[in-house]
Amino acid sequence: MKDKKKILIPALLGCFIPLILYKIIGKIIRSHILNEYYSNFISQVIFALFTFISVIVLKKTHIYSCDNKKLKKGWTSSILLIMLMCFYMVFAWIMLFNIQATPLELLCFLGQLFLIGYCEETLFRGIMQNAYHEVLGEDSQLHVIIAIVLGGFTFGLTHLSNIFSDVNPMAAIVQATLTSFMGMYFGAIYFRTGKHLWFLVLLHALWDGVAFLFAGRLAGGSTTDALNATKEISTSGVLIYGAIYLLATIIVLRKSKVEPMLHNQL
Repeated sequence: MKDKKKILIPALLGCFIPLILYKIIGKIIRSHILNEYYSNFISQVIFALFTFISVIVLKKTHIYSCDNKKLKKGWTSSILLIMLMCFYMVFAWIMLFNIQATPLELLCFLGQLFLIGYCEETLFRGIMQNAYHEVLGEDSQLHVIIAIVLGGFTFGLTHLSNIFSDVNPMAAIVQATLTSFMGMYFGAIYFRTGKHLWFLVLLHALWDGVAFLFAGRLAGGSTTDALNATKEISTSGVLIYGAIYLLATIIVLRKSKVEPMLHNQL
């Protein structure tokens, strides 16, 4: 148990300290810089800095070394997310003609998306999920699944902190629930792509971009408005979305795909 604590406690601290500092400093920045595009981007730059420092302190820079050969075989595990993005774009493309941001604001928005993907994937897949894997071991399909489920719930629960960013409590709960299931799916993709972190960063950024576009973020709405929109999702809707992500996770982690990876045969 002592060895497990030596793995999990530093990982938890390395994950949550940057997140807490980001929330505190981000709130201060947003109170002084009223333009949300600029304040969000600056906040994310600071978050990225804290995240990278955490990786250095924990000596986890190896998470950035990725095997492109495994990515070539594993990227298809993300096909559901790609299909969902295409589906949302069918309805969101009209928003491209309603963009009210200046070129500089748009650049900050795109930079913010990449940095969100970088920070969250580094902390929750690169640090936390790998810590769960290290504790449980990667010697069986069951251990892999448990680590990914724990990583997903950790990822989802942290989004409850949006309540302190003036997000409607019910919206924050819905977002945290959906994000937990999505975190599991992201974790499954991460594993199947040979833990290719940069692929997850790009996928995460694209997903957030489509979601914000769909919610009208670039058409005059704020980030808070975009997040609050999730409270309109019914209980049945949450269950359906959750079931879809859970089913996708199970398919991605099926025995015929996981076992070869455990034996380094991919």
